[in-house]
Amino acid sequence: MEEGRDPPPGVATAAGYTPARHTVLLDGYPPFSQIKGFVEITRGCPFSCGYCQTPRLFGRCMRHRSIDEIARYASRYRDIRFVTPPNAFAYGSDGVHLRLDRVERLLRSLKGRVYFGTFPPGEVRPECVSRQSVELVLDHCANTRLHFGAQSGSDRVLRRLHRGGHTVEDVVRAFDLCREHGLVPVVDFILGLPFESDDDQRATLDLVKMVARGGKAHIHYFMPLPGTPPLQDARPPVRSFLRRRRFSGNSRSTAE
Repeated sequence: MEEGRDPPPGVATAAGYTPARHTVLLDGYPPFSQIKGFVEITRGCPFSCGYCQTPRLFGRCMRHRSIDEIARYASRYRDIRFVTPPNAFAYGSDGVHLRLDRVERLLRSLKGRVYFGTFPPGEVRPECVSRQSVELVLDHCANTRLHFGAQSGSDRVLRRLHRGGHTVEDVVRAFDLCREHGLVPVVDFILGLPFESDDDQRATLDLVKMVARGGKAHIHYFMPLPGTPPLQDARPPVRSFLRRRRFSGNSRSTAE
């Protein structure tokens, strides 16, 4: 790329994107575990969230590293964390129909302090937060919080984002389950989406306030990324309800 040649397939830039022509067998490659004990366990995502590069870079078919390989690399670390597309509970599954039995086998195979469903970079989807999945975290993991993405407090916006089936009600239910089981819910939101109405932004702000009363709201400001149709060329609105309220954030701001 520095020499002016086209980027390799599977790499997105502002100039465009050429899909990769093949995938790799994950067990044949190291899991990027040299930094802080992060072990890559999965690639790919079956959903098509309009702001996310994952399905374009790694495909929509989920691929998983074997439990034996994960355990081999994880044994090098006292604190074990994972690199996975945004749903750690999807390990061993197609991403839509969970296989929590395989998640349990993975967690049972690890020795050390395991952090699962935390950010970065292995949070979960709200519709996958259930009593069974929460109990797996409580039984086998060291984390005291669970990180999941709401992105918006408006079901209309979630549909426009192609979030793939979760609703605001799923977010509230996941929040309540975490609180009921003593886990701190950490919830992602994106502000400045280009198609939000004032009512959509008010709904998001209301949900942020609810989350902040019993957990943590992790606030991001929308930034278009290459290879993320249909939002790659979009821009945040110049005027909005939240701007008038002087309520804005960036990728490192947190409301508590």
